[in-house]
Amino acid sequence: MIVGCGVGGTAALKAVSTRAPPQTSLLVVDSDPAAVARCRALARSAQSSVSCLRDRVASLHPGQQTLKTSAGDITYGRCLLASGSPAPAPPPGFVDHGARAAVRVLGLGETHDAAAAAEAEAVARAGGHVVVLGGSRRATALVADVCAASRPVDATADCVAEEGPAATLIFPEATPLGARLPKALGRRLARRLEKRGASVLALNQVRHIGAAQGGGAWVYLGRSDDPMKTSRRRADLVVVAGGEHFAPQLPTMVRRDTAASLGAVSMSAARPMILGGGPVYVSEELAACQSVLSCGDAAATPCRLRASPLARSAAAISLAAEAGNWHAQATGAAAGAALVDGDAAAAASIVDEVTPRLVVDLGAGVAAAFIGRCDATLENRASDAGKAATVAVYVDRSDELASPVGAVVFVTAGVGDLAAAAEAVDDTLRMGASIEAVAAAAFAALGAGEPGLRHARTTGSRDARLGPRVADRASSVLFSRDGGNGEVVKDRESKAFARGWLHGPDAAPTEAMTVRANAESAIRRRATVTAPREPAVDWLELADRRAEAAAAASCV
Repeated sequence: MIVGCGVGGTAALKAVSTRAPPQTSLLVVDSDPAAVARCRALARSAQSSVSCLRDRVASLHPGQQTLKTSAGDITYGRCLLASGSPAPAPPPGFVDHGARAAVRVLGLGETHDAAAAAEAEAVARAGGHVVVLGGSRRATALVADVCAASRPVDATADCVAEEGPAATLIFPEATPLGARLPKALGRRLARRLEKRGASVLALNQVRHIGAAQGGGAWVYLGRSDDPMKTSRRRADLVVVAGGEHFAPQLPTMVRRDTAASLGAVSMSAARPMILGGGPVYVSEELAACQSVLSCGDAAATPCRLRASPLARSAAAISLAAEAGNWHAQATGAAAGAALVDGDAAAAASIVDEVTPRLVVDLGAGVAAAFIGRCDATLENRASDAGKAATVAVYVDRSDELASPVGAVVFVTAGVGDLAAAAEAVDDTLRMGASIEAVAAAAFAALGAGEPGLRHARTTGSRDARLGPRVADRASSVLFSRDGGNGEVVKDRESKAFARGWLHGPDAAPTEAMTVRANAESAIRRRATVTAPREPAVDWLELADRRAEAAAAASCV
């Protein structure tokens, strides 16, 4: 069985269909119509029996070797998880029932993502305002597309400033893609988005999304560095794009459930596992459990970059972040071969030679390639070739080697072959070359001229770069009501509440309303102690309903 038919699942399906004997039975499950159509097209030329089912897998029990879907339980012999990165759905209780019609979530599948992006652009063309939540590369690209759709091609900077922002980008880090990009490059990306008509709000967390009179929604915010500073934004459409709001690299031996808040989860044969909680830790053979493999962005895959014997004998680093199509195709093909042959050593040899290589368009005329371990908390050294290209090389000084472990190639649109530059950096990193050699290889592939090296150490706290840690397990970093554990913050919050300074959806403009709001808030707090927890919103089901309604309307 293969769960998911994205890039990794498609590569696995091709490997199974060409290597499996005719008596082999394979079932592919995916909830996205485009993925199912692609699966059925590949199934026609397969040597073995391949069936495609459009359904959603809710949970998996490795010990019983069963999958739970909306249609019932399915028993499997061996299973491959290739479902991609989880959707950044808002936690329960953060979105009012009346505001759900104005909220879209990316990551629910190719079809729904394309529909959400098209709807956001249509809202912008009609003069509406779009709020995008999250600092991911999908968030920046969507904001850039929305701004482009709302402005004429020949619009000047003065026209953009006069009309106001067409979209607002909100995220808890100091800069967009704060977990991967050095702060200087993140600021450059933010400035380019602002010049194109976007409003960029950094260091902000979502406290609540409430319904607005006349349609749309209010997004209530609180500063991640100071919870007492609150604000709100009116939106005709809210798109939750998410981001890598965690430290994306963890030691391989960390397989505890406490690591779930950092972006990855462990699988146990003794209990069922609900899918969608994050990437699954896998071994170097891509094994998540006894009968379960995982690949692509659904797996926290071990990675070794340095070629010295000392480094290769040390513990690998598990990358619990988006690793790119190249990595998904390679690990998917290796996992598909392992499903058929059961040869774990062959899969390990392939994984050992694969480096995460993500080449993406960030929007606003900027593209970037992330190769290897791109962790903004590490020391980086940047090289510039004018304003057209910048290469930042990350250095890990946790051991005596202090050699490069990753690099970011940041270019403006149309400057050289970014994919070729990423491949050249990959080859140079695996040879254990110096920082200067890694940067020179990238610039040579781009044809951008001679670089100028400058040293850039990381500055600021971990919270300032990657966003705050969240103590409340019911919250995420993007959606949080956790005001912090400091005594100063608690004292300010208690004084503000005593004086009636209520923020967010409970804001009260007059003294009488303040007294009433205080009483209502106290009643709500007492009631929530004994009240049952609000069930989670099924955002995929809501998206399917919208798609069915749109299809019915188009037929009429």
